[in-house]
Order: sequence, then structure tokens, then C-alpha cells
Amino acid sequence: MYRIGDFSRICGVSIALLHHWEKVGILIPFKKNSENGYRYYDPSQIIKVYNILTLQSVGLSLKEIATLITLEDNEMLEILIENTIKIKNKISNLQETLRQLETNMFLIKNGGIPMEKLVTVKNVKPILVAYYRDKADAVTGLNDYWQPLLNYISEKGGEPSAPCMTILYNNYFGKTEDKYDLAIVEGVSALIPSTEKFICQELPEVENMACIVHKGGYGKIFETYNILEKWINENGYKPKGALREIYHKGSWLDIPEEEYITELQIEIVK
Repeated sequence: MYRIGDFSRICGVSIALLHHWEKVGILIPFKKNSENGYRYYDPSQIIKVYNILTLQSVGLSLKEIATLITLEDNEMLEILIENTIKIKNKISNLQETLRQLETNMFLIKNGGIPMEKLVTVKNVKPILVAYYRDKADAVTGLNDYWQPLLNYISEKGGEPSAPCMTILYNNYFGKTEDKYDLAIVEGVSALIPSTEKFICQELPEVENMACIVHKGGYGKIFETYNILEKWINENGYKPKGALREIYHKGSWLDIPEEEYITELQIEIVK
């Protein structure tokens, strides 16, 4: 058996913490000398210490742990599964909060979000992105690649950040070619290695970007495209390069379609 000082050192916890655990009843010394008060712990109790530390690390209180360690394995497993679900829900909520913060930061850095159905010309700063580009029969033709794109970012040690978007290299103001040339794009927080299929690079700064917001589902987004095209023509501009369809709010938020917010952006020149 180990005296409390040795047991503390072996387990990597303080003597004060062992005293506290004894006080609340979750780890009682194997033996206590009634004459001098020395406490002794059995080597088998090392496992119990590690179990307590593990349960604390997943967010359980000492009161909950005290209850858990008296249960049978199947009862403990049921409670741990329930707690795991709660933690996953918290993580999901925090990730969504983070995404919203990143979206707000992106908008502030890039001149704010234009009012719905009004065209704004603004400077758009460089954006580091990861993307998959291919040709498809429809704008939604690459939707099956969103998850593989996210998997690629994760596997390369990256973190997705706002915004996500589709980039159209043709057919954005009417279909003039049989296939759409497009890319699905996720913002990333740092540069990661590219692969044969997925590319990570910086989208360059655009000094004059014509922008318009579409609010609602994608079924009527062509109306917003028409407004943007008409404004460009009437103001003596020409579109240059590719069009960005940026998704500020969408289906991943589990909100009604009428609350979706999509921003269309395209560089313009005289």
C-alpha cells in the first residue's frame, strides 16, 4: 500500500485533492491509522483515480461522479451516453456561434452586407479558401462534394471558417454553355496542402465588387441575378471574371427558407 504522499505523486493529483475526495465520499483511503491519522491507498485505487479524472474531464460534477461510481457498468454506460449527447449538442451550438462570429467578422472586414435587393459596390479583401472545381449540368451539380471537401480540410489539419460559397465561372447571367463551370468553396483559417482534387489558395482582393443580397430560398434567386445584371448594364459596367454566390445563412442552420441569406458578388469594370 501507498502512503498518501506517494499515492498523490503516482497519480499526479495533490494531497489536498485526495483529502477533498475523501470528504465528499468518492475516494476513501483503503486504510487509515487511528493513532496517527496516516492514510494508505491500495494500488487498485489508482484505476479509480483515473476514472474520476476522466469523468471530471467530460463535465461531470463530483456529486454526479459520486453517484456514478456506485452503479453497475450498464447503468453507468447509459448515463455516460446521455452526457456524451449533451456535450455533442453543446459543441454543435458553439460551432454555430463561432461560424456566426466569423461571418460577422468577414462582413465587417469587407464593407458590410448590402441591403436586400440593392446593389452595392465595395472592396473585398483576399480570402483564404479550399475548393473543388468541376463542370456540371446544374449549379447544384457539385453538392455531393461538400462533405468530401470538409473531410479534406479536416484531414489536412485545417479549420473551416466563414464564408462558404459557390463560384460560377460561366452561365451566371443566362446559360450560354452546355455545362456549368463551378467550384464549391469553404473558407479556411490557415493554408493547407492541396491535393489532386482539392485546392487551397487565396482568392485575390477585388477593388470593385458589385454585391446584392438575396433573402429566401434558392428557387427565386434568378430574380436577384436579373436585378444585378440589369444594374451592371444600366450603370455602364461590365462583369469580369467569376461570380461568387456566398451563403451567409442556409440549410445548415435548420431555419425556414425565407430566412436564408445569400450574397451575390461579381467584379465590375468600365
